[in-house]
Amino acid sequence: ELPPMKSITLRPLEPERDFVEIAPLLAAHDEEPVTEDSLRQDLYQDPQRLRHKVAENEHGEFMGFYWTYHSKVEPGRVYLSLVVKPEQRGQGAGRLLYADMEQAVQGQARQLYAQVWDTSPESRAFIERRGYVERSHSIAMCLDLAGFDDRPYTALIARLADAGFCFTSMEGLGNTEA
Repeated sequence: ELPPMKSITLRPLEPERDFVEIAPLLAAHDEEPVTEDSLRQDLYQDPQRLRHKVAENEHGEFMGFYWTYHSKVEPGRVYLSLVVKPEQRGQGAGRLLYADMEQAVQGQARQLYAQVWDTSPESRAFIERRGYVERSHSIAMCLDLAGFDDRPYTALIARLADAGFCFTSMEGLGNTEA
């Protein structure tokens, strides 16, 4: 049995008001830095591709959001991001956001894709209850180059260079950004 929904309203996403809430939600799981400015840049890059809403409680407090965007290369494929603040989960905001998103993309999408993080089993359960199945699985990994010892690869690099492979750096390619 589903718990009753509290007084939750949906409204259009307002970048100046909402990105301050959305950026840390996405940054907690994203491998790339997510800031208000990066969100603004993504939104204005191709605003016709996005549909978005925000859920707020009876006090006007941000609870969560969704946005969708259409694939540029695969007609009918729509990608979904839906996140509810952890302390606001279980109150119905996710259900309401998802139902609104379904209605918004009806007739435009043949496939919906959602990314779910391993650290959030409740998110996986939420999306599986709506009929999604795992299509692929990825693990983000990071190598600390400051402490990396490349000496064990010296002989391999020499053999590959002798075979015609070219090794360079971003600086060698002209990219000197820090």
